[in-house]
Amino acid sequence: MNISKAASPGESYVKGPAMYVATDDLVVAPLSPISALSLLNRLKTPLNELTEKVVTIGVKECLSILNAALTSTSALTNGLAHLLTEVKEEI
Repeated sequence: MNISKAASPGESYVKGPAMYVATDDLVVAPLSPISALSLLNRLKTPLNELTEKVVTIGVKECLSILNAALTSTSALTNGLAHLLTEVKEEI
């Protein structure tokens, strides 16, 4: 049985793979070059300061993000701090 429901105003459905960006205050939006540049401009972040970090999120991380969301406005930074810190080697 195939049940189809139309999206309500303000809702939408995504077919196929899509990329999203989540901000530190847990706002999720579709990722596009324009939206990414707009976000960087709003945050006053230079492009040369960006780094990509791939992390695996499990139950422990989800609970940490939830706790941080209830106590701060920087849920991702605070909740995932243990995954985002790097030890830099001295040469």
